[in-house]
Amino acid sequence: SRADARKSQLNCSNYTTSKVEIQHLLDVHQPDVMMIQESWLNEKKVCKPLGYHVERRDRVTARGGVGAMVKGGGLLTLIKDCSVSRSKFSIVQMVPLDLGDDDVSEVLQVKLLWKESSVVFSNIYVPPIRPAGSEHRVQRFKADNVLEKCISSCSVSQHIIAGDFNAHSTLWDNYCAEDELGEDIHDWCMDANVDIANDGAVTYTSRADARKSQLNCSNYTTSKVEIQHLLDVHQPDVMMIQESWLN
Repeated sequence: SRADARKSQLNCSNYTTSKVEIQHLLDVHQPDVMMIQESWLNEKKVCKPLGYHVERRDRVTARGGVGAMVKGGGLLTLIKDCSVSRSKFSIVQMVPLDLGDDDVSEVLQVKLLWKESSVVFSNIYVPPIRPAGSEHRVQRFKADNVLEKCISSCSVSQHIIAGDFNAHSTLWDNYCAEDELGEDIHDWCMDANVDIANDGAVTYTSRADARKSQLNCSNYTTSKVEIQHLLDVHQPDVMMIQESWLN
């Protein structure tokens, strides 16, 4: 079956310094939807890739607590303009999720009306919380809070959840031992009957010691998703996952 639409995912670790390369990837691979984590943007910074509509959510919680400068984080979901896309989407903006006491996890949801169906895309970044004197944030991510709310946010039956969870599980990561976040996501996927789209390929390589891992994860509640391949983003520590959902 031929793929009718294509989704890509990557952690860019600063859109401003990566925008030329990201535009190149958009031009070459022509994804209909690209979900980007760690945009590092704020209200003063512009994001206008050629040929794409932008949905964005900038980080609002600072590492240093109230009054500290907000840095890092941020999410972008790029949707190909209907005038140039083979897939004619209608975009429905969604109300931000209420994650309760979890003020660290970042979620950006977009619903696309495509052909005769609807698909909800949930773009997620779960930052690593490392003990440090300037770190005031607390890791409160729970899959049955964040992921469950992504699925239950509307009555649409087709969901694609993708992001950088900074989590390890043998369900998608064969390179590192399972950690608490990974086990939590693993258990939720099993209970919720959600499939993992990752095919076992590396999505992260450490700059420091070339350690490999799979921090980026995609899962879905529909059978219309298929992994195509992984593409190098030409940076030493990130990969882009490219997928298609089928008609």
